[in-house]
Amino acid sequence: MTDKNTTRENEYVEIVEYYDNLLTSGYYDFESLAKNLSNLLGARRKVLDIGIGTGLLSKQMLTLADYEIVGVDFSPKMLEIAQKRLANTNIKLICEDITKSLKLPFQPAVLFMR
Repeated sequence: MTDKNTTRENEYVEIVEYYDNLLTSGYYDFESLAKNLSNLLGARRKVLDIGIGTGLLSKQMLTLADYEIVGVDFSPKMLEIAQKRLANTNIKLICEDITKSLKLPFQPAVLFMR
């Protein structure tokens, strides 16, 4: 029996080399996403980025305000890229599968705003 987290992580290992190219080729408008999130946050500056991936959105958020961001992702390979991208920032990165560590009583959901 294969562990679901291992399978998901391995899928990201296979795409990590071209993940950013895929997401920045018009699939997502990170500038617009960041502005929308900033509007939702208002004066609040503490952000938990669950599924930070390679840090594309969090980096864009920092162009708008001095956010205090903690980024969590289960993929060490994605976090390696995020660490390089966010090296000169105050973003804290954590490698963790929150669906296991928090023993959530529900299935996680993903929200992307267009």
